[in-house]
Amino acid sequence: MNEYTNETPLQPPLAPEGPDTKRCFNRVGWAYCLILGVWTGLQILLARLGDKYAPQLLESSWGIWLLSLLPLYLAAVPLGYLVLRRLPAQRPAVGKKLSAERLFELFTMCFALMYLGNLIGTLCNYTLAAAKGLPFENPIGEVLQNSSILANLVCVVGIAPVMEELIFRKLLCDRVRVCGEGTAVLTSGLVFGLFHGNLGQFFYAFLAGMLFADIYLRTGRIRYSMLLHACINFFGGVLPIILLKNVDIEKISDLSTDLPQLMSYAQNHLGAMLGFGIYGLTVLALFILGIIFLISDRKKAAVRPAKLRAEGVPFGASFGRPGMLVYLLLSVGLMVFTAIKT
Repeated sequence: MNEYTNETPLQPPLAPEGPDTKRCFNRVGWAYCLILGVWTGLQILLARLGDKYAPQLLESSWGIWLLSLLPLYLAAVPLGYLVLRRLPAQRPAVGKKLSAERLFELFTMCFALMYLGNLIGTLCNYTLAAAKGLPFENPIGEVLQNSSILANLVCVVGIAPVMEELIFRKLLCDRVRVCGEGTAVLTSGLVFGLFHGNLGQFFYAFLAGMLFADIYLRTGRIRYSMLLHACINFFGGVLPIILLKNVDIEKISDLSTDLPQLMSYAQNHLGAMLGFGIYGLTVLALFILGIIFLISDRKKAAVRPAKLRAEGVPFGASFGRPGMLVYLLLSVGLMVFTAIKT
């Protein structure tokens, strides 16, 4: 046995069209519909109240994060849990601990998947912006850039990874696992990706969500996916913002055709430019390593179509239930609305 897998056999799925399977996915769908609907509604309500009575709160980075996180974790998620708690939880067996070397391999795999997903999402957003005759914008990047470093560290690196892994991995996988572990991996990734509500984040959240779910189900330890999630958020979302604080990308772009001025700017900001250059090379190295590990170590990697087909129930038996269909329609509708509005 390697250190990434359990010695216990994988859980066999229930009958694809059995009543337990239908009940499981139907209730899961309605639960996440409730979470998404309540969260979106409360955000809109609080934003309007804040705009009317406390506009200065919405102008602060902490205010924006509180507007997003408090309705989700203090209202929407508890309501969704009340729906899910009636489904029996089947926790995966606890396997061997992962070594630091193995965690690094998994980090590079996740980084590569997220980078690929981010490229696809960025391409989709760029295509939509070009079709509408508008300049390309990255609203998530703008939020991070306009937020304080401390707020980003607390919310993006601290709170979000812990809560998201509990909600989309432990809470979800423990209940869907009875229908097959491959099905649980796919369901976790898809529900997680769609929950983000925009094309820019869907693809990398979907791929990373499957990997995190696979790690949790194989090790039985949610702390590993939490740790990797936090590292990915820091390295991919917070660290570049920190490095960009001292680098004016727009000015560099304007000076790209004026080599003497560009060299002068680089000399005056040597430390910042060097730091960002090292970061870029590190990103490239991690991406290449991740691809290599995904190819050479595919027996340990999460995204294996044959495994998902062999151990899961048919797509129609899972996502064809009314609750899941409504969740798909609601989340995709929100994604389309966001694409049209922005």
